[in-house]
Amino acid sequence: MKRKLVLRPKARKDICGVYVDGVVGYKVVNSKFSVGGRNVALSNPEEDPLWSGRHRGIFSTQSYGMIVDDNELGLDAAAAPGRKAEGIVIGFSGGHNDVVFHNAVRGLERGYIGEGTCMDMSNRAAVGLQFWCNQNENNHVDFRSRILTGPTAPPADEQSIRLNQGTHGRVADNTFDQNAGDYDFINDGYDDNLIGYYWAQPTTPYWPQNVSAGVLRDEFGTGGLPHIRPAGNCLSRSLRVSGLAPTTAEMAVALDDEKLQYGNSRYLYDQLIDGGDRDEVLTEIMSSWPQDAWELRGYLLAKSPYLSMDVLKDMMNKPGFPMAMKAEVCIANPDATKQEGFVKWLQYEAVYPMPENLIANVVASWVAKTYRTQLENSMAYHHDEMTQAAGLWLEKLSADTINDPLDSLRMVWQQVRSQGARYAEAISYMQVGEWQAARTVVANIPQEHVMKGDEMGERGRMLAVIDLLEVVDTDGRTDVDLTTAEQNVLELLAQDMHDRPSTWAQNLLCFYYDRCTPPVTGGETIPKSASDRHEPAIVAERPLLVVMPNPATTWATFEFVLPTTVQDAWIVVMDVQGRTMARMKVNQAQGQLVWDTRQVAPGLYHVELLNNGQRLQVEKLVVKP
Repeated sequence: MKRKLVLRPKARKDICGVYVDGVVGYKVVNSKFSVGGRNVALSNPEEDPLWSGRHRGIFSTQSYGMIVDDNELGLDAAAAPGRKAEGIVIGFSGGHNDVVFHNAVRGLERGYIGEGTCMDMSNRAAVGLQFWCNQNENNHVDFRSRILTGPTAPPADEQSIRLNQGTHGRVADNTFDQNAGDYDFINDGYDDNLIGYYWAQPTTPYWPQNVSAGVLRDEFGTGGLPHIRPAGNCLSRSLRVSGLAPTTAEMAVALDDEKLQYGNSRYLYDQLIDGGDRDEVLTEIMSSWPQDAWELRGYLLAKSPYLSMDVLKDMMNKPGFPMAMKAEVCIANPDATKQEGFVKWLQYEAVYPMPENLIANVVASWVAKTYRTQLENSMAYHHDEMTQAAGLWLEKLSADTINDPLDSLRMVWQQVRSQGARYAEAISYMQVGEWQAARTVVANIPQEHVMKGDEMGERGRMLAVIDLLEVVDTDGRTDVDLTTAEQNVLELLAQDMHDRPSTWAQNLLCFYYDRCTPPVTGGETIPKSASDRHEPAIVAERPLLVVMPNPATTWATFEFVLPTTVQDAWIVVMDVQGRTMARMKVNQAQGQLVWDTRQVAPGLYHVELLNNGQRLQVEKLVVKP
């Protein structure tokens, strides 16, 4: 459990400068890598075809709790013409808030890549791999969330980096090349996992100008307020733990405070989704009959925009419920519809697929900022700060070369509420032969976390590894003394799997018994272009339209600010079918207009701010009975 340290002043002409597989808590810092200078064909089965002929600077797979900071990577001067190379590749970091922080990549084909499952399956927006404060210079692709393919790769919808890169309270602050013909950010998983990238002005170099589909460049939060770049944003992984020599007390206070704040936000979020009772909402949908469509519509809109994706799926599969009403409810819940491949499910997998024109309206609703968005962002921010404070504390403890810090390391891991932390805690018990304690930690994971995908299978494989190694230990044997049958059991556990216990089992087999399997990595897909690459709005020129109260029952106020001279300005209210419900003249650059909502049926409406024939901003208004 002590942190593995890689601290090299210079690495030249390596096929891969640093390779890490299945390590919890490693560190690669302050190193320089010259990549691609070695003229060696990558024909080894571990490299071909998965690496696609590309050298790499840093390659980490099935590892987490990492510190990858302040490294410089570039193409070696002796590299052959056309040499392909990748800078930092992080694969399968899983459900832990890891951050690749403050590195610089120059002149490579690809700068920074996250591949495979690099997120918590049940908390994709708040827990997973991020990239903060990294620099790019003349790379063809700056960042990529890569989907691995092949017979042993996990399903595409289970592969992504964290869906929120940065938060409203702390922007990601990477720099981008912004070169025509190249990509600043590619998301291979655009069909299943939308990535929201949080950035702040100035546009150069902080705006990801050239992006693929599935990358939402988010500059403004709720109410049109720009996201925050805190003072010293790129000086430390944790805003709470700064400076060159933070004290243990400082890190402990930061971790405890942020854990409490995360817990508060999580409680509010859990109470919010489906009104705090998902089962009740599902029952209401299942028991509603076609003649009660209007009542069901009103019931669901009353709980919007806080319905979960599961509830929306059950609604879509309900017979006799008009498609227009289904679309209306989906549009009223943008935070749910943009999650986990929902749009693809709507189009191809629903019992009653939604037509493309209505799906387009659902996608358009994603610009909405709701209270749910705020809570998800708050959870992500505080989980970031909690995890980074813990990471710095673990780093400090691991630097102790005199005392055995295992108990202290375990204590810190226990404070971090993520599945990755639970497996790290279990490993710390296994290292000292406390098998029952390790078994209890893993067995109890479902009590704290919603298990999705194959996470229950991962838990079962970890328990099997614990049981096998306990038998070996009880017999007075060590890892080097496994029988052939025991080796075969470990190989079966590791076969075609990409999780923590399978990796640890495979590493044991490879190290002691030369029974090795190369990691799944690489993959070549053509990125899907984003349909919109317009220049971003400048903060000072952004129009502002605020609708309140929202939802409304008897009246709504439209507060507006126009950035330019008033020329034929209007506020127009339309229903989801595009019919005009109200048209109010705007005679001044700033003010308020009041609309009587009792004249229209309950439902979702679009409120547009127009000036000189241009649509400046669109907000959504839910009218309740």
